[in-house]
Amino acid sequence: EYAVWWPERSSQPAEPKRLWILVPGGMSDGDSVAGYFHELLQSGVIDKSSEDWCLFHNAGTGGAEWRKQTYAGLSDPAFLLDYLKRLGAYSHDGPTKQDCLYREIIVLGFSVGGMLTLSTADKIFNGAQPTQAHIQKATLLGREHLKRWASFYKDGRCIAKDGSQLNIDNQASSNCTLEVPCRLRFVSVHSPDHLRNTFEAMTKWSWFARLDIPLALHFWAVNLRNRLIFKCPEGRLLPFPPTWSYIRHITEVAWAQNQVLKKQAVGESACQVKVPFEHLDGDFSLQVQAPLPPGEVLRIQNPEDPVVNKSTLDPHCLQKCDVWWFREGGHVMCFGASPKLARRLRKWVEHPPLVS
Repeated sequence: EYAVWWPERSSQPAEPKRLWILVPGGMSDGDSVAGYFHELLQSGVIDKSSEDWCLFHNAGTGGAEWRKQTYAGLSDPAFLLDYLKRLGAYSHDGPTKQDCLYREIIVLGFSVGGMLTLSTADKIFNGAQPTQAHIQKATLLGREHLKRWASFYKDGRCIAKDGSQLNIDNQASSNCTLEVPCRLRFVSVHSPDHLRNTFEAMTKWSWFARLDIPLALHFWAVNLRNRLIFKCPEGRLLPFPPTWSYIRHITEVAWAQNQVLKKQAVGESACQVKVPFEHLDGDFSLQVQAPLPPGEVLRIQNPEDPVVNKSTLDPHCLQKCDVWWFREGGHVMCFGASPKLARRLRKWVEHPPLVS
């Protein structure tokens, strides 16, 4: 399951035309993202008086739990695509549909959330085949947005602007038809390209500077809460040693257990078959098939990022997307450190560059 958080607001925009979907970095339950999201919301990038925003938490995070599966790659766009479909903003046949409430949706991801954002953009703009993923029915945490649009519905039908009635189901994702299609745009902030390379680079630092230690502890705390650790018989309950090796170990056993659950679901017997993390690299790295359209996809990187070392970035991925390089803000705290960046991004939103 994944989770979507909507803010509590004293007043709502009358007719919001733009929705921002904010994607946290890494294995976050929301408690560790308040700082950089607060900076973003105060920077003026989002016009909170006329635009909606929400937080998208990938599988197993943000209060969601693992139920019928135990594994999902951090760059796997299946769950984010599922949510965009529920909003009516994406279908297998193309990036937009006519039944989205918003005229524009911008997905903005930080750190690993940025890698997921770019993977989703690549799937939408470059994917020839629809995503084939076994996704369980999602739980959308924070139901305020369901109440907000209730006035559009009457007796199980949606009243369109021309007065005609459209049959809809009882899913929260069904929305009234707009006269224009929904435009999808994507922004990645300080994202890695290859998770294993990023963490392996950290292991070469001195012990007092090894950021994989606090990240491993946070990884453990999140998976303790979402009960992933208890669903993997071969997993170590305690994070020892609390380093990249623990993250690697839990990921490998989670994948192995997920294969067992898949076979059991169809009535087959199964035993765990472990594979090294290297075999899973594709689920934890960015793979861009073709250039992403300027004006629709943007990447922001810090050449002096203390977490994502520039040497670990993939030159081929950087060449396939518009990239802005800003030195301020360390890792993901850039909008508070650089008002210039915030103004430039808002200008990009309102006046996207022309595509020749």
